[in-house]
Order: sequence, then structure tokens, then C-alpha cells
Amino acid sequence: GDIRVASVQDRVKEEGDSRSIGVGHRSGYSESGTKEEAAWVGEQTMVIGREEVLVGGQKLEIEGAVLANAKLTRDKEGNIIGIEDKGNMEILSEEIEIKDIKDHSYRYSESAGAFYTGGGRQTGEVSKKGHDETGSPVGGSSQLLFMNSGHEKERLTRGILGKTKTDVSEKLKRPITNANRDVTKRQEMTKDEKLGGLDSSLTLHNRYLTDTIGSVMDDVNT
Repeated sequence: GDIRVASVQDRVKEEGDSRSIGVGHRSGYSESGTKEEAAWVGEQTMVIGREEVLVGGQKLEIEGAVLANAKLTRDKEGNIIGIEDKGNMEILSEEIEIKDIKDHSYRYSESAGAFYTGGGRQTGEVSKKGHDETGSPVGGSSQLLFMNSGHEKERLTRGILGKTKTDVSEKLKRPITNANRDVTKRQEMTKDEKLGGLDSSLTLHNRYLTDTIGSVMDDVNT
């Protein structure tokens, strides 16, 4: 029969929006949205023989995975930090097909809001500078907020056939690159971009909206 060694992508596809309205001393409206879409190999499949590897079957298919006779080096957490190809592997399969997997991950989120905060008390005398007797600005203030962030990534998870005792090029169903025979080139990041990165706000006393010239003159004459 046939032998297939493959990695599997974890897939995510989400999109959502939310809105909120606040009423009170600080009234306002805000909305946010997020879009995420990914097909990403979380953990690459690796079939590693320590002493000797003998592979039979009519057809051998490797998709985004590693098949080799190699020595692995791991850190204290068990993560692979080194791999050395020993080359003690023989492929008896009549046909070999090696394919790469293209990973991609996209995420973008943004939020925006507009808020109104009530001003000073409307009782008592109001000065020419637009403040009441307590010193609070009459008319309150308005605030605008905007934030966004995200990323866009692409990665190549290669199908890898380690070194073999004999030449297997005539058994290959499709052309491959040298990287498909190099166990140290299992995955390669081809794109890693940050999106957005804005975090801005603007606060304005409402008296500038109702009496722009007068408010500016009051401040200048302060």
C-alpha cells in the first residue's frame, strides 16, 4: 500500500463587531471589530528513525512533514533546538511525492469611540473664560478615540525527505528544491508584517465648538 506522512493546519476564521452606548455624566458611543483568518501548522509532523530507516510501500507521500534518520537535540522544555541528518535511510517505494504547505495568518482589530462628559455646574456666575464658579469648564468636553492592531504572516512548511543511502531522484513524481532534502530547513517565514499600531485620542472642550473665536480670545487674554 501507500505511505503518507503529513502535517495538518489548524484553521481559524472569525469575524465580529460590537457596539455600545453609554448614558450619564459621561455619555458616548463606541464600536469595535475583529477579523481573523488562519491556516497554520502548529506542530510539524516528524517521523525520525534513530538507528536505521527502511521505507517500503508502492508510493511514499510527504506533505509538510519530515521523514529522516536523524539525531534531535532538545531544550529543557522539550523543544527541538538542533537536528543532525545521519543519512542511514533507504527508500524502497516505487514513487515519491513531496509537497510543501503554505501557512498564512491574518488578524486585524480596531475600535473607535466618541464620548461626551458633562461640564461644570450651570449655577452661579459664569466667567468670560467659560468656567463656572467652581472652575469647571461649562459645556463639558468631547473625546474621540481610535485604536487598531494586527498582523499578516506567511510561512512555508516544507515536506522534507532526509538523506538516503541511494539516489531517489528518478522516483520523484514532481521536481523539488534542495531545501526539501535538508532537515534544517523545515520551516521558513516568508512574511511577517504588523498592521495598524495606532492608539490616538483627541479631547476638546465643547465651548470651542459653540463659540470658537470667543473661547480662543478668552484663553489668549488669560
